Amino acid sequence: MKKTLSILLILITSFSFSQTIITGKIIDTEFNDVLPFANIILKNNSDNSLIEGTISDFDGAFRFYVVNGEYSLEISFVGYETKEITGIQITDVKEYEVEVYLSPLANSLEEVVVTTTQRKNSEVAVLLIQKKSINLIDGLSSQAIKKTGDSNLASAIKRVPGVSVQDGKFVYVRGLGDRYSKTLLGGLEIPGLDPDKNTLQLDVFPTNILDNIIINKSASADLNADFSGGIVNIILKDFSNLPQYSFSVSGSYNPDMNFVDQAIRNNPNGLNFLGFNNGYFDRPIGAEQVIPLPEQNALGYSGVLNKITGLFEQQMAVNRYRSGGDFSIGATASNQFEMKNETKIGYIAALGFRSDTDYFNDYQTGTIAKETSGLENNTSQRGELGVIKKLASALLGISLKTKNSKYKLNLLNLRSAESNAIFAQYADYLENPYIGVANILTYTERNIISIPLSAKHILREGKSIIEWKVAPSFAEVFDKDFKKTVFETDSNRSYFTISPSTTQLPQRLWRTLKEDAIASKIQYTHKIEDGKIKGKINTGVTFSSKDRSFRTSNYAIDFIGRSEELLGNPDNLLNPSNLWTAQNNRGSYVIGSYQRTNQYDAESKNIAAFLSAELKLSEKWKSTFGIRFENYNMTYTGETIDQIVYDNSKLIDVKDFFPSINIINSLSEQTNLRLSYSRTTARPSFKENSSAQIFDPITERYFIGNPELKPSYINNLDLRFEKYGEENEFYALSGFYKNFKDPIEIVALGLNSPNQLIGRNNTQAKVVGLELEYRKNVLKTDAKKLSININSSLIYSEQKMSDSEYQGRILTEPNRSISKNRVLQGQSPFIINAGLTYSEIKKNIEYGLFYNVQGKTLEVVGVGNIPDVYTDPFNNLNVVITKKLGETKNQTIIFKIQNILGDYKESYYDYYGEEQRLFSLYKVGRSVSLSYSLKF
Repeated sequence: MKKTLSILLILITSFSFSQTIITGKIIDTEFNDVLPFANIILKNNSDNSLIEGTISDFDGAFRFYVVNGEYSLEISFVGYETKEITGIQITDVKEYEVEVYLSPLANSLEEVVVTTTQRKNSEVAVLLIQKKSINLIDGLSSQAIKKTGDSNLASAIKRVPGVSVQDGKFVYVRGLGDRYSKTLLGGLEIPGLDPDKNTLQLDVFPTNILDNIIINKSASADLNADFSGGIVNIILKDFSNLPQYSFSVSGSYNPDMNFVDQAIRNNPNGLNFLGFNNGYFDRPIGAEQVIPLPEQNALGYSGVLNKITGLFEQQMAVNRYRSGGDFSIGATASNQFEMKNETKIGYIAALGFRSDTDYFNDYQTGTIAKETSGLENNTSQRGELGVIKKLASALLGISLKTKNSKYKLNLLNLRSAESNAIFAQYADYLENPYIGVANILTYTERNIISIPLSAKHILREGKSIIEWKVAPSFAEVFDKDFKKTVFETDSNRSYFTISPSTTQLPQRLWRTLKEDAIASKIQYTHKIEDGKIKGKINTGVTFSSKDRSFRTSNYAIDFIGRSEELLGNPDNLLNPSNLWTAQNNRGSYVIGSYQRTNQYDAESKNIAAFLSAELKLSEKWKSTFGIRFENYNMTYTGETIDQIVYDNSKLIDVKDFFPSINIINSLSEQTNLRLSYSRTTARPSFKENSSAQIFDPITERYFIGNPELKPSYINNLDLRFEKYGEENEFYALSGFYKNFKDPIEIVALGLNSPNQLIGRNNTQAKVVGLELEYRKNVLKTDAKKLSININSSLIYSEQKMSDSEYQGRILTEPNRSISKNRVLQGQSPFIINAGLTYSEIKKNIEYGLFYNVQGKTLEVVGVGNIPDVYTDPFNNLNVVITKKLGETKNQTIIFKIQNILGDYKESYYDYYGEEQRLFSLYKVGRSVSLSYSLKF
């Protein structure tokens, strides 16, 4: 019995010790890729004895089970330097991660041994990816994200050089607009929550599921040609080597927005406990339901009109409440299991939920026009705005790894809901003068499901690689029951009436957009290892398609009788006692009909093939030469207001070649000089390249589709000098030039139609810019560290006006000298990101001060007597304090103060630099947040 207990105790003890593992990955610095089948030897530093040996697997990964102590690793591969890593201290941790980078020998017969100590720093890893990449890239590691305390990707990515974020969620690279950027997930395109945008809404990605972010700023043949500013590639976490679980929770408080009495919102009865529609906002009648007119003589139909009107939800006014706080919660789980024959199965799962509440008690918007007397107010809106946003995310991934292959399947589901309420005074001063009180309610729900499947196969002991990826995606956007009611009144609000000629009739709107997409790619890579020139050849094909359906249902509510009897309360409109009946011929009734110009179907297909050669010409010179061919076509089904019918008509059918070249001169081991040229494109969206005429009763604007739109083409030239220091120290100076042919811009339809917007091709444009990035450890000891990180961009843009735009400006100002050139829409003239971090290493606490601003940016292109609108610089200064707790430092507390300067988000009309008038104003206020995370 005693013997049995002793054996059991030994097994338990051994099992406990075995839970500490050293894991690592071998990277080939020559081609910035994993190095399989490298030899790794583990040594005990106390007596320098050999403990165990192994080889790296398919992913260049390895691991050893160890007990507490000090160890060394020796890594070798034929034709590469041998590297020895010393000083690996194991003290009661579950996992110790090592990153090893091997470089080829100049002469494979000459043995070189490099001895170093291990520094585990994923920021360094991302910098090494930049250093060894042929493409001009920038990156953001998960470690860097943790430093700033950002809860979502949109907040974090602003730290990347040349990157800005619009509307808190859409990324612009090098100040160029959304049209010239693209977002990928694991190297494949997926539709966004706003499918009319090229970039995916980044605030939907919680940071707990991210591995790193890579931004390509120069093109190569294997990348989609539809970009010019940059491609943002989101890399999700892979499975862990040991069971790993995490939990995080955060809360935020803004005294101007949270826990405010008498704030406004949409009706909460329409939401389930997570804040999504419970059926309340669904359309009550069919899209093609015939609605009769209120005719007393048509007694058989009058009852139908009364019944249909009564089906619409009565609530039309904003709802008063005490606003809530902002919070988020997230959890992840990951592990792998070893099977027979070196086979491993791993999984990762992540869930997240976020709730944000915004309340602006004095939001302002307005329009102006140039009259003979000078600038005059055209319209104005001033009042309250309440916004409630919900986001739920789920990621489930499973991987199968064998000796020579890896298969990976992910399921990503993102679902968001946004509810808005506006209570404001509306006024029109010029065309149809009036003062009105407006109640506006909107609810939008978005849903994305993406199922990326990928595989990688290593052949001939790593000399050849075959990769394939396919990602079906399904996106849905539902605008459910947008409600708008404006009562005309006077300055004393002594009366309230509905006036179709001024305030227009109350409106109800439903819109549905569904888009099914698939993106796929297969690539073959062959390494050239013999001869004087070494490198690799890449070739492959890609296929992508998108199929969209867009439907709109718009209804108005009219009132027969004295609308003053409604007392200015929108909820009285559809009160059962106020519905129209044939007997009294008085009351409210619904008007609606099928709107043929507000519906369309569209499909795009893109078939591409590429070939590139990545060559090491000498010890100092590397280059990539590539050519990409794309066959893109877009078909459309819809009808114009002039009854021109498009039936699966092909609006775009282009076949293009896109050359690219990237050259690196390694001036020294830590210094590179880069030069790249590429030709890329920017294609119109479905909505832009259509015959649709889509009316938005909330903004009172029409979007007019343009079937004549054609793709833009861009020539890109980049030059960059970069120098790498110890750890994460880095310096880079970049210059770039872009020339645009047929650039697309959204402009007003004409001088007499400032509220009708259309996409048009201009003739040409150019962008010239400089980027500077500087990272330096100002102070570094065993106890303290002070680091500075600055990156900034200075950008000049020039857009040649269309003839109609130029003539409109001349007609308004015939005596003024007006240039035919202006800045590019959406282009920031400068972007500055700066950060200062101070770490007390032994106390496991870090203090950070972060600043971000972008320059005056053209937001809306003016037309005729309507001036241009510019976004004012928003100076954003944040403080972040991070503290690690627990014996194994597996707990983290982050405290953050945002917008310390209390700046406003403001846009204004700029009349040739002489006079400015307000376009929109949002007082975002200051906020404090606290978050806690636990890993176990």
